[in-house]
Amino acid sequence: AESVSASQQSLSAQSVFRVEAVVAPGKDPADVQREIDAVLEEVRRKGVTADEVKRARNRIETGFVAGLQAVGGDGGKADLLQLYNHFFAEPNGFGRDLARYEGVTPDKVQRFVKQYLQPTARVVAIATPKAGKPQGPAAAASGVKP
Repeated sequence: AESVSASQQSLSAQSVFRVEAVVAPGKDPADVQREIDAVLEEVRRKGVTADEVKRARNRIETGFVAGLQAVGGDGGKADLLQLYNHFFAEPNGFGRDLARYEGVTPDKVQRFVKQYLQPTARVVAIATPKAGKPQGPAAAASGVKP
């Protein structure tokens, strides 16, 4: 894969955990899917290290705090205050969220992967660009008409 990322999105009644991979040109998406499955299986069997959890927590917290530097805009301070007010009636609820990240342990990560990230409980979508068509942001922007 050219890149792989994972993210979690909390919603009102459920959450979404997404693993996204960009497959290198000429490579088989099934091979990338098998590698992702192998990594998840290894986490189910062996877990993760405390250092891996710490690095992930630091990355999340840094992004969270960096987002607070802006007053408005997507993810700025005003948006975050309104989000917490709307969903939790607690505008300053970000401290609670940060505390949740502090509570993550290697054991909790392993239990989560075992319980929720099973190959039988997922949706797999593979998008393949048409051959010969320009790809990427520049190609997308060139098709935009003022």
